[in-house]
Amino acid sequence: VDYPGYGKSGGSVPRNEDELQMAGAALYDAALAAEHGDERRIVVYGRSLGTAVATRLAAQRNPAALVLETPFDSLRSLAQRLFPWAPTFLIRYPFRSDLDAAKIRCPTLILHGTADEVVPFAQGARLAKRIPQATFIAIHDGRHNDLSNFPTYWTAVTRFLTFPR
Repeated sequence: VDYPGYGKSGGSVPRNEDELQMAGAALYDAALAAEHGDERRIVVYGRSLGTAVATRLAAQRNPAALVLETPFDSLRSLAQRLFPWAPTFLIRYPFRSDLDAAKIRCPTLILHGTADEVVPFAQGARLAKRIPQATFIAIHDGRHNDLSNFPTYWTAVTRFLTFPR
């Protein structure tokens, strides 16, 4: 699913983080309605930028599980790492997953490549330490956009999603 103004989605790009989070909440609510209000049938998934929206949703709602692929702990810390010369006040969306992490009450799977060239591996590992029920899977030599090419990825996802809760 694309956010408003991104990919194949219509609409305009959200002006602030709250609008982006509201788009994620609307999708969650639609899934909840389709499942007749049974949150035990909902798994929240986020990848890259989407991990911040997914983390907030899991902190505010009660899904059965959360899967995060290539997450960061905060957009500010990521931006400072990637662009140390840029002023941080230019960051439009703070995305403080590190602050939402402790509020997550569901089992969480975090997948991160050791060779991620966009989001440093250490960011995913730090976030995992903040989530009470997190399982962190390091994908050796995995980069930002190729984790699903590794058998380790599919083994971890399959085990996580089929494990009885």
